[in-house]
Amino acid sequence: MTIGISELQGTDLTAGQNVLNVMRNVGIIIGMALFLSMLSGNITDAKSQTYDYAVGQINKIDVATSSKTTFKNKLHEKLVSGNSNNVNTSNKVKSSTINSTKRNELINVEYTKIVAQKQTELGVAMPETVTTTIKQQVTKAINKKINTLNSQITHATKNIKNHLQNKLTNSFLNLYTLEYPLILISLITVFIFKRKNS
Repeated sequence: MTIGISELQGTDLTAGQNVLNVMRNVGIIIGMALFLSMLSGNITDAKSQTYDYAVGQINKIDVATSSKTTFKNKLHEKLVSGNSNNVNTSNKVKSSTINSTKRNELINVEYTKIVAQKQTELGVAMPETVTTTIKQQVTKAINKKINTLNSQITHATKNIKNHLQNKLTNSFLNLYTLEYPLILISLITVFIFKRKNS
């Protein structure tokens, strides 16, 4: 259109420039609306695909079914149910590893349970050396289990974050990939039009 208008003269040139400005503004508005609409759809698809991937990762973690359900519900709330198409969602996917407070709580619960069971079986209070040994054994077993579990959770969280980041990146890149043929066609059209005029 710009090349075509450049051939005009006098009042026709002024009118042509006004038409070009209007068309340019309309094109920008339509283009942005279309771009943002497609981007929004791509981001929604990326989050949905990441949720499906995350469910598979969570199922591999060796925890109770109730804990898996809690993890899945939190991810569903962040990735699928949320109304926002914020591209920084990957920063909100946090690792829920077992901290030292929870570790100590688990050790004390298991230790108390074992000591109470042994005392019920024996019918007498156990010596302090025996309870200390039991405490050490329980601590060792719980620590081993928690370290394995934390490693699985950290690994799964990292995989989910990477998957989401890749999907969000592709959401943008796919739009630009669609634009390349249009840009190429426009350049060829301009070249042909200019050549015919000359």
